[in-house]
Amino acid sequence: MNTNPRNTVTQYQQLLESVSQEIIKELKRTKNRSTLLELQQMTKRLRDYSDKLDVWSRKKLGTLLYQLNKQNEQQWWKIGNEIARLTKQKLESPSVWEILQKHLEDNVRLIKSIPEQAAQRVEKLIYENVITGTMRSSALIPEIMKIGNITHNRAQLIARTETAKINSDLVKIRSENMGVYWYVWRTSEDARVRSSHDVMKDVLVKWDDPPSPEELDGLKSYGKYHAGMTFNCRCYAEPLIDIDDITFPHKVYRNGKIIMMRKIDFVNMDQQYRMVV
Repeated sequence: MNTNPRNTVTQYQQLLESVSQEIIKELKRTKNRSTLLELQQMTKRLRDYSDKLDVWSRKKLGTLLYQLNKQNEQQWWKIGNEIARLTKQKLESPSVWEILQKHLEDNVRLIKSIPEQAAQRVEKLIYENVITGTMRSSALIPEIMKIGNITHNRAQLIARTETAKINSDLVKIRSENMGVYWYVWRTSEDARVRSSHDVMKDVLVKWDDPPSPEELDGLKSYGKYHAGMTFNCRCYAEPLIDIDDITFPHKVYRNGKIIMMRKIDFVNMDQQYRMVV
């Protein structure tokens, strides 16, 4: 079952792009407003814009979350006879809506933080260069314009990361509700896959035992997490519905290591798994 949310990433990027463009427009206005007072007024306008984003972002994010949730739900129903006994009530359990509400609040805060951080960067430039007397306010224009690029890049990072995290959380909670305790770590299988995630390609992972891909790859650890649940991650979790879909021996993450296991050893290792095979 493919639970990759790539289509929604584009829509989220477009949403954040509009925020970035508004900030860039405001920064460009500094070309004709280079006094210290006018620069300070600009930071106030950026903060006012952040406050106005609350209602707008809730409406936009609500639509995206609803769409992502419905797509995810439909993918589960396509499994067909394998989960025919599972009811729609489980797919729409209170735990699912709790996850969606949490991500809604988290992402509203992220969107509002974009212009706020831009304002903070402008203030820092003002303090370090104008107030301290090291640079005239008019000379700050090129430096201020660079903030637009930083804002744009951060917006793209948020869109990619948050969409994947929301989808992964939905897959996880629905898997647990249905008694599906394992998944296959899938990558995007292209040249952009980071080495630590390539290590996890096609590995069987249990939902209550997330790995640290970087640690497994001999790199600095970013902590333990599941597929799609870290920054810029394009991986996704494919729930293991039928053990016969796996060719054994197969790679399994267990006790902080990736080991090759036979089918009989895998089933005997986890008695819970027998509930879904």
